[in-house]
Amino acid sequence: MNLRLRLLIGAVVVLAIALPVAIGVAVWHSGTPRGATGGPSAPPLSAVSADQDRAVAAVLSAVGQRAAVAVTSAVPVRTCTVAGAHGSVYARSADLYLDPGGEDALIGAVAAALPSEYRRQRGAATGRDAAPLTAQVGGSVTLTVAQLGDGWVRATAQSDCRTAGSTSAPAPAGTAAAAIAVLLNSLGTAPDSLHANVLPCNGGGDTVTWAAVSGTVDSGQLQNRLAPAVPPTARRFASPANRLPWRDGHTSVIVAASDDGTHVTVQYTVDCG
Repeated sequence: MNLRLRLLIGAVVVLAIALPVAIGVAVWHSGTPRGATGGPSAPPLSAVSADQDRAVAAVLSAVGQRAAVAVTSAVPVRTCTVAGAHGSVYARSADLYLDPGGEDALIGAVAAALPSEYRRQRGAATGRDAAPLTAQVGGSVTLTVAQLGDGWVRATAQSDCRTAGSTSAPAPAGTAAAAIAVLLNSLGTAPDSLHANVLPCNGGGDTVTWAAVSGTVDSGQLQNRLAPAVPPTARRFASPANRLPWRDGHTSVIVAASDDGTHVTVQYTVDCG
């Protein structure tokens, strides 16, 4: 092979390697922002978070003082893709604890109180579980109110495919941390972690749930051991689980054993009435 032919082949090889690299660099600089899985990002969660807040707040307003309540922040529940864009479905929830047997009536009261534009629909009861309620809030949020167990109903406002921003808010001030510490101290332990979830109320103000996890502790017989800590003015709800829920006016407290029985969780909520 002569020198001229070898040089020509070499130039072709270099061009074949360099061309995809150059194209990749151009796409990286000029293409759509990439999501966590390598594709373009889904629309922001912030565009529908107000609808999620409004839906959960409407449930709490309908429930009133019929149950002890606790709210969560919006958390991703599964990954998703929309129009080639990658994101997650986010769920914001409120757990409702009441006496077993009242689940269907509670869900019915919520259904009757929700605004008509939510397009409410009751499903069919399955086994011992009450008929669930679904509703549409805005164009991108689905509200579900369903029984999870005896004396336990959850309201969940679920988004369509979204990307969450990196926002954080400081925990609000209040007496909850001290009250939680007193409860756990009576069990011989202390809070190992504590954070707050804040839900704006539809009429102004906030519902705040402070959630704590204890250090390692014997979590047996919580209902009996914590009975002296329940205020005399509170309404205590029955539970077949190792869990003690009560409500005293606008304050709800749910104390429960962890699944492995080595920790105790406390959810202390002050709602806006």
